[in-house]
Amino acid sequence: MQCVTFPLIPIDLENDIFYEQDSCTCKEKKEMRVLDWLNGKDGIYLKYKKIYIEWINFVEEMQSKWKFIDKRVQNKIVNMVFYNYDDNIKDIKKSVRKNMKQARALAHYRKE
Repeated sequence: MQCVTFPLIPIDLENDIFYEQDSCTCKEKKEMRVLDWLNGKDGIYLKYKKIYIEWINFVEEMQSKWKFIDKRVQNKIVNMVFYNYDDNIKDIKKSVRKNMKQARALAHYRKE
């Protein structure tokens, strides 16, 4: 999900406020002007903004409960939420929501 916003780090997505990052941990190198990214390129920003906000809210939920979750379960949740996505799935939003729901179940809590 973070790659969707690179090179920008969201500060306030509701108001489209970002910090511009100068490097990425990904091996893929890409160049894009911020205005091009916000206004075009297949509409990726507008297309995924809502699910990205949901994902960030989910991560914040998990942070408050994290120290109470068993280490093995923590590892499963990290894999599920950050890595366990099929690039061939056409509906990434559905996949993200499914992973968040499963992670909540593993952590034994419901969305508040």
